Amino acid sequence: GLSSREKVERAAYLCKADLLSNMVYEFPELQGIMGRYYARAGGEDVEVAEAIMEHYLPRFAGDSLPASETGIVLSLAEKLCNLVAFYAIGIKPSGSQDPYALRRQALGIVNLILDLGLNIDLRRIIGQAYMSLGEMRTDRTQAETVAELMDFILQRMRGVMLDRGLSYDIVDAVLMDNSGSDLLEILVRAEAIREFKAGAAWDDFQVVFNRSNNLSRKWESQQVRVELLENDSEKNLYQHYLQLKPEVEKMVQAKQYQRSLEMLAEMRMDIDSFFDAVMVMVDDEDLKAARLGLLKGIAALCGSLADFSKVLP
Repeated sequence: GLSSREKVERAAYLCKADLLSNMVYEFPELQGIMGRYYARAGGEDVEVAEAIMEHYLPRFAGDSLPASETGIVLSLAEKLCNLVAFYAIGIKPSGSQDPYALRRQALGIVNLILDLGLNIDLRRIIGQAYMSLGEMRTDRTQAETVAELMDFILQRMRGVMLDRGLSYDIVDAVLMDNSGSDLLEILVRAEAIREFKAGAAWDDFQVVFNRSNNLSRKWESQQVRVELLENDSEKNLYQHYLQLKPEVEKMVQAKQYQRSLEMLAEMRMDIDSFFDAVMVMVDDEDLKAARLGLLKGIAALCGSLADFSKVLP
């Protein structure tokens, strides 16, 4: 949805041409800057000329970001292609060693996406960048490259979120198992949890999550044989869960994270009644499985937003 194919392709075709000029050979720091001047002098589209300079941005912490749509696309594409190519041949930063400035490029991607408000499926784009390597000899498969590079980018993302004042426990909770690939969505989710945690409903939500998660943590199945449920409290809890599940999923899909958390917190009374009335770990294996399955389902519904076991009280 950014720029046009024609402008992006033209800017990509020209963006490294100034590296062959005597001016940039003598003064390497003018790369991109001279390219913009040459493009303007050669009658290129204004946005194409700007993108030639902007695709190097941001060059350092606090540097300006691309202002043109073509510059944004080209900057992201260049950094991602560089990172994918290096990771595909097994070259990545080690300790303090980062001769190809891969950390800086990954940080540039994170800042571009967050500061410009871009919703991007990074895993998909990294996979496409890997495919564009063609016949180049690689030491990593596509799946390995995507996994390693996503982990690397999410580590930069973690630092940026901490710098923005988010607590480490919330950051770790939303980064979960590194499954998220939309960085902007991860940030929005973290900010929503921070705001919700400061509100009155947080204590109720904690009870819902902790009491359901503590017992069912090692249980795998969410299956509930309803006919085995005996007590009204567990039947009421099950019905509340069935009613709530599609609504919470809809709210999460719509990125209404605070509302989804409020809805989950409303299960507090039913959860308390359930634990007051029944014993989960009974001798009857089928009944125990039904009750654990119910608790597992509730814990998993809470876990669709974050790993709340990592969030401090």
